[in-house]
Amino acid sequence: MLALRLLALARAVAPALALLACGGAQSEPASAAARDASSIQARLVAGPWRLVGYRPEVPLEPMLAMLLTQQLQTMTVRFDGRTLSAQSPTIQISRPYVLQNVGGLTFDLVSPDFQGGGTLSSHCQMSDDGRHVQFHADTDPWRGAGTLEREGP
Repeated sequence: MLALRLLALARAVAPALALLACGGAQSEPASAAARDASSIQARLVAGPWRLVGYRPEVPLEPMLAMLLTQQLQTMTVRFDGRTLSAQSPTIQISRPYVLQNVGGLTFDLVSPDFQGGGTLSSHCQMSDDGRHVQFHADTDPWRGAGTLEREGP
């Protein structure tokens, strides 16, 4: 039972990590969109990220709320350009991701799970300095808003 709850929490936090899918304007020329996507990708892969906040739209049951609390400040998220991985003392996740609808510092992060866990998507806004990502996870049952903060220099 606890393993199922941890898996459910992992799926919930992944959009938060993955947390990072945001929508942008489609009217830009393809070259500008490609340049924006390269800039976002370069910032994502520049180093590890820490999950520093997450607020679900619908309150979680007490056990899941406790598990989520354990992930805050302890979960490290890494992006390598194709795969995102998240690790905490209780959860390890690795799954592919793609950036969509990139416009400036806004993008959607979409992460399919080929093992049947469904696709996670988030709408994101990266800060001007590239060190913070505000995201809104759009996938039920884990709709909510959160923040990733880049670690290190």
